[in-house]
Amino acid sequence: MFTSNITLRDLVKKWRAFALQAGQLEKEVDWLCARRCGYVSLSQLYLDLEREVSKEWLERTEIAMQRLVGGCPLEYVLGEAFFDGEWICVDSSTLIPRPETEEMFCYIPWSELPPVSRMLDLCCGTGCLALGLKKRRPDSNNLVFASDLCASALKIARKNAALLSREIYFREGSWLEPWAGEFFDLIISNPPYLSEDEWKALDSSVAEFEPKSALVAGGSGLEGIVSILKRAGTHLKEKGFLLLEVGSTQVQEVKRLATHFGWGLGVSYYDSFGKERFLLFQGWQPSCG
Repeated sequence: MFTSNITLRDLVKKWRAFALQAGQLEKEVDWLCARRCGYVSLSQLYLDLEREVSKEWLERTEIAMQRLVGGCPLEYVLGEAFFDGEWICVDSSTLIPRPETEEMFCYIPWSELPPVSRMLDLCCGTGCLALGLKKRRPDSNNLVFASDLCASALKIARKNAALLSREIYFREGSWLEPWAGEFFDLIISNPPYLSEDEWKALDSSVAEFEPKSALVAGGSGLEGIVSILKRAGTHLKEKGFLLLEVGSTQVQEVKRLATHFGWGLGVSYYDSFGKERFLLFQGWQPSCG
């Protein structure tokens, strides 16, 4: 493998200038270089800036950098995203996990779950929530399940579970259809919840690259949430919980719908950006809804 006589310092300086011209963040350039070198932190990159890169590495990374400067999200360029303290695989069939979604783990009533639990990540995408559940309940008696309608997304989720050596049981299908006859202590979901109007207003870095089906749920953005509220209660054990991430403007409407479909009063929580984002329900009773 031949060196190019070009150092990481040279490239970082050059590519930062390109990124600034394209309106990209300098730190994204740094992360691209760092991950292409196999580093897990930016400090590792900064301590090794005098390293000369190979011609092969330079050619591959130039192509990746062109994608980044062209507007492609860093996570898709890398094929991975940092979530819950870990790098997980992503691709164009999956949503890029957001930092605020990590906060859902803070609002799971862990002390009220039985020591041996069955937990379901519904509409799992990359499997990030299922991975986090198993990370926090690693005992083999605690079972974690996950499902998604998209076969390509499930392939990524299975890959992530294998890479992190976490036993998760996956099924393909729409909403709760794959789980007939199954009961859980916790159902957690970050379903699509954007409306068509919200989709049209999204930044191009989202609208042009992330899968619309993972973001939009009908004209109002509530179709997926309604499907969950209608059926999740029939899959929960007597004292089971349902935890949802919803749009910050949807909370009151989702609470109203939940009451209509037989749920007890939901408790809402704010994310770290000050937006009402998460809803926890318990006490479902059959209704005529």
